[in-house]
Amino acid sequence: MKKIVLGIFFIIYILLTLTVTFFLNKYNSFGVIEIKNKLIVTSNKTDMNCRKGSLLIITKDKSELKENDEVFYYTADKHKILVSKDKIVNIEDVTEKEKTITLNNNRKLSIDYIIGKTNKISTIPLIGYLLMALTSRIGYLIVIMLPISIFFFYQIYSLFKRK
Repeated sequence: MKKIVLGIFFIIYILLTLTVTFFLNKYNSFGVIEIKNKLIVTSNKTDMNCRKGSLLIITKDKSELKENDEVFYYTADKHKILVSKDKIVNIEDVTEKEKTITLNNNRKLSIDYIIGKTNKISTIPLIGYLLMALTSRIGYLIVIMLPISIFFFYQIYSLFKRK
């Protein structure tokens, strides 16, 4: 019975480790987890009125943007990049691929800083706390690296003990 419980715990731990490591490798240049066309954003990386500890899953889609659409976009606040939302006032074509978007607050942004429309969002409450803890430096060190290191040194110890 003890081996079954330890086996199940070990499998869950390995899946958690792989998931967290996968998420850490999927950060984009704005410091947000991006998997294909989905952004996974914790509530501490937004300046919107969302419940603290929530996990936001935003679909990235810049196609069919028009005036008066509410969109998510990247913004900076005191050396921290955040996800915000606002309404588009004007869209100006610069080149074939480049557009300048003017938002409600008279902020002008390149199309590269626009994420997508606000109707393409899912919210999962409280899971953001877990993701924030596990992907932080201290959290990853304590939850992932420390147990693996202990297991590794225990295996070396048991190898020397046999000889």
